[in-house]
Amino acid sequence: MKIFKEINWGLHEITRYKSKYGLNIREPYLDKILNDSLIYSNNNIIPNMVKYNFITIENGEGILTYRGKEMVNFANDRYELSDKQRSLIIREYIEVNIQLAKEWFAKFLNKDKGIERGTIELSLQQFTEDMIQLEIARQDDNLIYINKDYYQLIDLYAKKGMTEEELFRVLENNKILGHLAEKIAIEYEKNRLTKAGNSELAKSVQLISKSEVNAGYDIKSFKTISSCTYDAFIEVKYFNNNHFYLSQNEFNIAKELKEDYFLYLVNTDSMDIQIINNPCRNLKEMSKSIEVVCTKYTL
Repeated sequence: MKIFKEINWGLHEITRYKSKYGLNIREPYLDKILNDSLIYSNNNIIPNMVKYNFITIENGEGILTYRGKEMVNFANDRYELSDKQRSLIIREYIEVNIQLAKEWFAKFLNKDKGIERGTIELSLQQFTEDMIQLEIARQDDNLIYINKDYYQLIDLYAKKGMTEEELFRVLENNKILGHLAEKIAIEYEKNRLTKAGNSELAKSVQLISKSEVNAGYDIKSFKTISSCTYDAFIEVKYFNNNHFYLSQNEFNIAKELKEDYFLYLVNTDSMDIQIINNPCRNLKEMSKSIEVVCTKYTL
């Protein structure tokens, strides 16, 4: 998997810097090194190292975790993955994506029976591809099979509920992805206005998700470079699967702002953004299904 080869490279650079200077590398400098490297494909290497528990960022410095040190010790190459690294990655990847893993492995309770690729939900297609890349599964024609060496994963993940620790890890991962989606969205907005010819206006784009948590949107921006005041209010959702959640407050604000309200659905893997203007009007036509997942009772 390319993402983990890039992580391997990033861990190598952190270790090399520490060995050479005796200091932890600063995040901006690490980002510059990775950005200048030939293997760099996007700006997600540092967030992915954090996401998969290989480093932490403390006081602006990148520090290897125990898992990160294991990855470095198991390395035979700066980029290509060793067998021991692959085994470690399988564990970390599945644990980070525990919800998808439980849904996916539950499809293979009949271990010898293949599952038609086309019957697997869209939300699990990328996970399926990753399982093939990690050699946990294989595809013969249109059928997906679990490789026999990994049958124990079916019993481990498909037949148990979620522990409190797993739940908190899922929530923490969602938080990391949410912050990354916001970063991608605000950079997109600034670049959009700059390319349109108003770099000064681009500097006024604001991320308010932490300072105004009840605003009902995350970013204040401008529809065009001739806008004199904020007239684009953007709610950002990370959208790596095929669904997202809209709170009642976000729905109410969207209904009030109408054409001035935008949903930015950000795929943090590809960095693609799907933009939906006036979602109260347009979402119903676009959605395959709408489900109420929370009901308020007042006693």
